Amino acid sequence: MKINRYNSDLPKARLALSIFDGSLWRAKSPETPFTQYVLRENYCRQHRDINTVADLKATIRAGKHTSVGSYPCYFVTSDGAALSFEAVEEEFAQVAYAVRHKSNDGWRVIHCGINYNFRELRCSHTDEPIESAYCE
Repeated sequence: MKINRYNSDLPKARLALSIFDGSLWRAKSPETPFTQYVLRENYCRQHRDINTVADLKATIRAGKHTSVGSYPCYFVTSDGAALSFEAVEEEFAQVAYAVRHKSNDGWRVIHCGINYNFRELRCSHTDEPIESAYCE
């Protein structure tokens, strides 16, 4: 039997995302939508320091702009190179492998930073410019 996700007979999931800690919450039942439990912690949140693959995934889910101020973010690798969000998303398998195994092969992301006013910042993988907040 093929399940249609738009089928009205199926109960709705009732998911909510916390803007405070980045947790994904779920209602216990459709009848009690305000009685919730944490479905997944660390789901969508920008981490300054990337220590695990879960931190990397949560930072990517949070997006390439900060929630407060909409400042553009980029990633820093263990050897000091800058990577754009697009490059990390394209090469996610290599980046996740490097983060998980703590390898220093140029793909291990250790930090997510904000580019305030560095106009010449370029992605080390694609050589595309990384957006800055205050430079045109």
